[in-house]
Amino acid sequence: MDSDPSSFPAGFAGQGLFLLRGVVALILLVCISSRSNGTVVHGLLIGASALIMAGLCTRWSALAALATIILIADWQTGRLLIAALTLALALTGPGSLSLDARLFGRRNIRLRPRNQDDA
Repeated sequence: MDSDPSSFPAGFAGQGLFLLRGVVALILLVCISSRSNGTVVHGLLIGASALIMAGLCTRWSALAALATIILIADWQTGRLLIAALTLALALTGPGSLSLDARLFGRRNIRLRPRNQDDA
């Protein structure tokens, strides 16, 4: 997964992705509390939801959550919605309001004019 500048949209798109990350993290936590699938699954989903909410390694966290949901799913309508939301997040990226954007986002490079004395 690349980290080109377009994966960190700002403005309304960035705010929308922030909202999507929050909803996905909340739904994953609700998914954990509604079922007992073992401590490994719970730990994986808790970790993925925390990383998704913070916007750190968002695409990989969403893919891990999606794989876990697929493995434990009984494919009711709610599980399909969770899978669709996590896949959408994995495909779109975290947005500008994330740690990923802070760490890997756009950089300003300032070039100074070269002086004749430096040559």
